[in-house]
Amino acid sequence: MNMIVKATECACQWILHHSEARDFLVFSGLSSEKRSSGNLFAGGKGKKVVAGARLPSALLQNYLHITPCQLVDLWHHTMLGHVQAHATGYNGHYANGLAALFIACGQDVANIVNSSVGITNFELVDQEDVYVSVTLPSLTVATVGGGTALGTSRECLAMLGASGKGGAPQLAEIAAATLLAGEISMAAAIASGEFVQAHDRYGRNRPEP
Repeated sequence: MNMIVKATECACQWILHHSEARDFLVFSGLSSEKRSSGNLFAGGKGKKVVAGARLPSALLQNYLHITPCQLVDLWHHTMLGHVQAHATGYNGHYANGLAALFIACGQDVANIVNSSVGITNFELVDQEDVYVSVTLPSLTVATVGGGTALGTSRECLAMLGASGKGGAPQLAEIAAATLLAGEISMAAAIASGEFVQAHDRYGRNRPEP
C-alpha cells in the first residue's frame, strides 16, 4: 500500500507541474481502505476473490450433522438478520480467519476492516447438495514490504508458497479458501445446534474437568 501511495503522489506531482491544477490530496476516502462501506463492492483497494465448494448431502449429514435444507434455511434467516441490522454485506465471521492469517503473515491488521466486507452465499443444488461461496471484493494482502519480510511472517508466507514478488495472488486465494471453510463450519454448528457445545468443548475457556 505504501508503494501505491508513493507512486500516486509522483503521478499527482507530475500533473500539478504540467497543468493548471493548484493542489492535491493523496487520499480522498473513496477507496474505503481500513473502513467499511458499500463502495467496496464495486472494487476498493486490494483484490476481488471468489471461492466456492459443492457439499454433497452425505458429507453434510455424516460430518456436519445437518441436512442441505437445514443449512440453506440457516443462511436464509441470518441473511434477514443482516438486512435488518443494515450490515454491509453478509458473512458469519470473515474477520476471525483474516485476523489469524494477517497476524501470522505480517499483513496490515487494520485492513481487516475493509477486507472482511463481503458476501457468503448458500444455494441448494438438485435438492441434494449445497453450493457455498464467498466473495471478497476488497481483500488487501501483500507479500512484499511492511512486515512480510520479518521473522515468522516471512516463514509463514514461505510455507504457504506465497512469499516475495508475485506471491500476493496465492495469498489471496488461500485467504478466500480459509474464510470459505470458516463460513461452512460456523453455519453448520449453528444449524445443527452444536455451536455452544463446540465452544464449551474446544474453546480456550473450557472448564477444568
